[in-house]
Amino acid sequence: FEYAMSIEMIHAKLFKKALDDPGANADAVYHICPECGHTVMGEAPKKCPYCGVDASKFVEVS
Repeated sequence: FEYAMSIEMIHAKLFKKALDDPGANADAVYHICPECGHTVMGEAPKKCPYCGVDASKFVEVS
């Protein structure tokens, strides 16, 4: 459950940013790790820092 807690803390920060200024990141692109759910605004990392999945596996969401 360590990964889940770490990932949910990141999600909470992203949600807080969205609530504080709803229009600020309207054009943002996010990359989500399909294994653990790690979410990154902007470019995907070369490997997921939590589970090691390669950047090519990340799902892009805009």
